Amino acid sequence: MGNSFEEHDDPEDAIAAFLKLLTNEFESNSLIHQVIVEDEFDRIKAQYAEQKREAEREHDVAYLLPYIEQWYDDERVSGPDPEIIARAIESVAYITLHEDDIGEDHYPAVRDTLIAAVADGLTNEPDSAGDTHE
Repeated sequence: MGNSFEEHDDPEDAIAAFLKLLTNEFESNSLIHQVIVEDEFDRIKAQYAEQKREAEREHDVAYLLPYIEQWYDDERVSGPDPEIIARAIESVAYITLHEDDIGEDHYPAVRDTLIAAVADGLTNEPDSAGDTHE
């Protein structure tokens, strides 16, 4: 999977690209689809200890945190704190669990709208003086 955070200087573009890559991977990888979307998820989930799941969640957030923290310090993203922003970004990928609920015809547009809304909603655009606004 490419590193959208290295490829895009703009936080909104980076977040949107990351979420598109993540949801595309969930949708196109049959193994991931079986594990996450189909009933296999519950069976596998039961096999993991809570401590292991927590370590995996922390690892996933740790990937995003350096980027989010820098953008947060530069006031290019907004939210309660960088960790919450990172977890909010990660949670968007779970829309893939609801593809059947949303419907095949509407799912791609709903997914893309959600990605755009989250990326736009978390980012601050600099004004002409270089300052950010919320």
